[in-house]
Amino acid sequence: MSEIAFKTVFIKTFQKAFLIAFTTAFITAFITAFITALLKAFKTLNKARK
Repeated sequence: MSEIAFKTVFIKTFQKAFLIAFTTAFITAFITAFITALLKAFKTLNKARK
């Protein structure tokens, strides 16, 4: 019985850790893409002004 409980806790912990890692990676990628887009927009605006 304790072995099954241990496996359940282990699986739930693993799923939580995986979800957190996936979310962190997704947010990091989103922020990186957003900053890259902003920098490109600023460069385009600077070229248009000159």
